[in-house]
Amino acid sequence: MYAVASSHLVQEPKLSTSPVVATRFVWPRTKYLVFGFIGLMVPYVLRHNEHFLIDAKDPEWLHIRTFKWWLLPHGLMGACALLLGPMQFSDRLRQRFTKFHRVVGRFYVAGVFVAAPARLLHSALRGTHGRYALL
Repeated sequence: MYAVASSHLVQEPKLSTSPVVATRFVWPRTKYLVFGFIGLMVPYVLRHNEHFLIDAKDPEWLHIRTFKWWLLPHGLMGACALLLGPMQFSDRLRQRFTKFHRVVGRFYVAGVFVAAPARLLHSALRGTHGRYALL
């Protein structure tokens, strides 16, 4: 019940005899678990597979130096596509910020359309061998 005191509504204290109900544990949504796992894997992959990106004295740079300017647009635009891609799956982003969603989508598509042909062009010009094979 509400009581009126000096033209303000004041709620009277309620006494309850109902027991306290424990809240149920709710598992996080699957997409958060997947993106969290991917986020944890980034440092692992950088350390164990792509260490040459961190260490400028790595012998891998001797191989890369001849085509590094072809590799740069592929790497930057590919990273752009990989980082922006998951945002396109957000229902909340798509519903609340439609214009932003479209702009991010355009950058994503541009990243894909630059990164993939850059890799194909590099493979055609340099030839492929070993772990750098096209397929």
